[in-house]
Amino acid sequence: MKKDKRLFAEKILEKDIKYRGPLTYRGLRIIGWIAMTFFVITIFLGMGYSILTFLDKTEAAKRLDTATEIFSYIAVLPLPLFILANFGIIISNRHQYKKIIIKFAALAAIVFFGFLFVYYRYFYLLADKLASASEDVSTQDVLAELMLLFFKRKIAFNVFIDLLLCTLVAFFVNYQPTKYFKGKKIYIFRAMVAIPILYEVAAVLIKAFHNVYYEIHPIASTLLPTKPILLFFLFIGLILAMKIQEKRMLKKGMTIGDYHKYMKTNGSSLTFSISVSVGLLIVSIIDLLITVLVIKSNVLTIETAFVFENIGLGDSICVFFAIPIIMLYSYNKKPKDQHPAVDIMIPVVGIGLVAIGVIEGVFAILMSL
Repeated sequence: MKKDKRLFAEKILEKDIKYRGPLTYRGLRIIGWIAMTFFVITIFLGMGYSILTFLDKTEAAKRLDTATEIFSYIAVLPLPLFILANFGIIISNRHQYKKIIIKFAALAAIVFFGFLFVYYRYFYLLADKLASASEDVSTQDVLAELMLLFFKRKIAFNVFIDLLLCTLVAFFVNYQPTKYFKGKKIYIFRAMVAIPILYEVAAVLIKAFHNVYYEIHPIASTLLPTKPILLFFLFIGLILAMKIQEKRMLKKGMTIGDYHKYMKTNGSSLTFSISVSVGLLIVSIIDLLITVLVIKSNVLTIETAFVFENIGLGDSICVFFAIPIIMLYSYNKKPKDQHPAVDIMIPVVGIGLVAIGVIEGVFAILMSL
């Protein structure tokens, strides 16, 4: 029996395929940050359209509306690509969870404080400019309206909150503690997966009733996850599926070392990309069906429309656009330059691009007035 199990393990490891996707996790992250820049530009184009329409500048508003429509197709890409790249990093560096968690927590803090600066430095300037054009409104009133546009357009305030929560889920499900939580205490450690899940659910509930019973301050929004909850549950499903696969392989005769070798094969990587692509397609279809049912039902009022919009209903419909990129991705393909400084510089440069997009967006609106 033991011999048969070993034969199974050897057969699986030897029966690898030659195809390996050309994209590494680093390539996904670069594409994700470029798409994120387009996402930010889309936000400000939408804001500019609303402002120009309010000021009866119809021709200029139409041009912005067309550009917004084109850019919106790129704007759906960042989150699935970031989450997938993060997943690849986790698979390749299971022993480095602490570094990954600290990195995302630090980057989330950088975005938080960066937004503080942009909010008080640039949005106040824009609000003051708009308020000066009318005697009936104050700077604070205009600022509140701008933030309403800003939040309703679902800008990804802090994508690192999403990545941090996803990493914590993987950490509590997969990591094997060596110092604490040994023996039966491991179940306590595994149960801690409820922390990031409850944070995500609580954030959805908080966002759901924004502009219905209360208003969320824009700065507080940087502490909330930005992705539609369906994407979060897809990530959890992938983590659990891989855990179940690991247990199944071990039962069939693989050692934990064999399983780690299997995870580095091209076949495993391709299977993962296919699974993610199928998952995204399912999420798109489910979101589309729910959206159609809600629109055709009699439940839509002003309040419920806000709730459905705030929880991201319809936001996952176009995530299948990421599938061609995902099918070119291989989580076991290593970048040529593996210096850790490069991985740190990518999000730093990405944040810089987004910041430039914010600044240029604000001044583009100012120049159009």
